[in-house]
Amino acid sequence: MSKTQRCRLGPPQPSESIWALVSGLPADKRRNRLLSMLQVFVDESESVGDGIYAMAGYISTAENWVRFIGEWEEVKSRVPRIESFKFSECIKQKGQFYGCSEDASLDKMAELYDIIGKHALAYVTSAVQPKKYKEVFSGIREQKVVRSSYALLLFTLITGLMRHMETLGLNGPVEFIFDNQVMEEWKVLDAWHRTRLSFRPRWISIR
Repeated sequence: MSKTQRCRLGPPQPSESIWALVSGLPADKRRNRLLSMLQVFVDESESVGDGIYAMAGYISTAENWVRFIGEWEEVKSRVPRIESFKFSECIKQKGQFYGCSEDASLDKMAELYDIIGKHALAYVTSAVQPKKYKEVFSGIREQKVVRSSYALLLFTLITGLMRHMETLGLNGPVEFIFDNQVMEEWKVLDAWHRTRLSFRPRWISIR
């Protein structure tokens, strides 16, 4: 009897992007693989003031992220329906929250925040003022790892996480996955390549 191949038509489900990241692992490791979902934040006021650069995100297992996505999408689809959550729009009732009452906007944010709290195992963040970075590192030509503020953010975020993994109850490798909408993606990638030079390859990976 010939085998039947199944083909599903239509757009991919959001959860498929998570399973794709761990598709080469055995089932038990695939479910429990730690994934750190990160974003890079750049305060545009840096050009006229102190400003701040920051990296922040949440860590959880692949299985938890799949559950997270399902609940997140379900809440987003409720009125007021949104495509993506932006804190500034919610607080000011602008953009996707235009015409919404303050209570409705804050209720939506609370629901989304509860989903994060339900599925995330840990929160990671690193921040630096570019002005302070230049004051400290501009005269040090020999240093290779922290040649940019992005490199400093990534280096301190990873080393900070490594110091606290046992306390947080996190075991095994952690994959760092960045939002693909980073405005200066090439700087983040450059920072990653420099940071890799300071760690054993089996400790960290990034996507």
